[in-house]
Amino acid sequence: MRRKPQPVLKTILQILQTAEGPMHVRDIHAAAEELLGASVSWSSLKDCLSTHARGERPRFRRLRRGWYRLASAPGK
Repeated sequence: MRRKPQPVLKTILQILQTAEGPMHVRDIHAAAEELLGASVSWSSLKDCLSTHARGERPRFRRLRRGWYRLASAPGK
């Protein structure tokens, strides 16, 4: 039986929207696994963060190595 693809982007957005501040990628990964109740591919999560932190309208902002927040976070 094939596993259903994980909604990685949607999960990361949900986690960072409820976060009180920037989060380290390890903490985002742990929160994603807890939220989904299943293991989450480390490489998929990192790729999603990296991909969506670039371009004209990024969803995330990379603050420094391993630290992310929403690009539209208030006051930043």
